[in-house]
Amino acid sequence: MELFERTNEAKYYGDFKEFVFESSVEDFCDVSGADVVVSTIHKAKGREFDDVYMLISDKHPKNAKQIRRLYVGMTRSKNRLFIHTNCDYFDHLSADLHLVDQKQYAMPEEVVLQLSHKDVNLGFFKGLKNEILALRSGDPLKYREFCLYDASTDKPVAKLSQNMQNQLSEWEAKGYNVKSASVRFIVAWKPKDAPKDEPATAVLLADLHLSL
Repeated sequence: MELFERTNEAKYYGDFKEFVFESSVEDFCDVSGADVVVSTIHKAKGREFDDVYMLISDKHPKNAKQIRRLYVGMTRSKNRLFIHTNCDYFDHLSADLHLVDQKQYAMPEEVVLQLSHKDVNLGFFKGLKNEILALRSGDPLKYREFCLYDASTDKPVAKLSQNMQNQLSEWEAKGYNVKSASVRFIVAWKPKDAPKDEPATAVLLADLHLSL
């Protein structure tokens, strides 16, 4: 809360919601002495770094909010700013150096998909609270047909959302298959319209390890 208050002079619900959903355990660690900090633009608001590397893919910003976000990212640098992009949106800006890389890069041999709330079927977890809470971060999981199973009991503990199923099918079309999975976080969740006395649902968020 203190970090959000320091980095947001005007406090809007939408900004706080985005701040929370982009937060992870690592964000609550002291990274002041770290050599490299990986962050979203939104989470870097109010902070400064010696050098900033921005990775911006595909199309140019479509609205004022996206443009303001890019401005925030570009102004985090104290010394040097590097923008890596595959669009021409920044071509008109003056810079010390413009480089065009025509090299074709091969896909990585391994990919890790870190699942969030929108990547799992939240309704699937109802009635599985004991099974979910018995797991710990790092525990291995089994993957079969868009579902995750407790490796020790072989009981289902999570199901991928339809959107994630589609994404995973796209990865499979590129030649990738799920080789392993593990527990990343166990979190509590309640629907927005849930009564106050309704107990929270235990939700499992996993890492999916894909390889060619």
